[in-house]
Amino acid sequence: MQYHYAKTRFVLILLLVGGLVYAFSAHKVVPPKQLDNICVVLRLRPAWYLAAQKVEEKWGVSVSTQMAFIYRESHFRSEAMPKRKKLFRFIPWFRTSSAKGYAQAINNTWRVYLHETHQRGALRNNFARSLDFVGWYLHRAHHRLGVSKDDVYALYLAYHEGLSGYVRGYYQQQPQLMRIARKVQRRALRYQQQLIQCKNQLPKKAWWHF
Repeated sequence: MQYHYAKTRFVLILLLVGGLVYAFSAHKVVPPKQLDNICVVLRLRPAWYLAAQKVEEKWGVSVSTQMAFIYRESHFRSEAMPKRKKLFRFIPWFRTSSAKGYAQAINNTWRVYLHETHQRGALRNNFARSLDFVGWYLHRAHHRLGVSKDDVYALYLAYHEGLSGYVRGYYQQQPQLMRIARKVQRRALRYQQQLIQCKNQLPKKAWWHF
């Protein structure tokens, strides 16, 4: 009797764990495959375009810049996180930072964002909130450091290093980071050129969004 009870309990636990895993995977957003063409991405995800337009109006950061940042930070993966360190070269250990989600926002900065924008419960795996975070942060870089919102190269350095790190010029000792910032800049320009070609094919804001 005890054997059958233990066996049944074990099976129920497996079913529960399996159900949780399935529920988690079912809610993960699979990113589009053709990420080099932002028109293809936004045709597949029209809600993303509407959210990006809202951020552009609110924070003055272009849709192309927002999308270039999201591409660099997460490749449009909702559950993106830094890799774990390895203990003794093979045991998974702590992650290198608390960055998470589409925008790879770290814990402390996300809390500041939630406080300053008077939000509660916003999650980093929500695409619209992640875009708003990017717009908010780049607006801060512009307002506090005087960085132009058209200067994608400098904006990315400030985003990666933090505002104080950017002022101290830490990025000047990181040639790889500066190369990455140039790549983000080029991608933003490419996305901008693509959006000019397909803008009329993308959704317009409905009247109730005004």
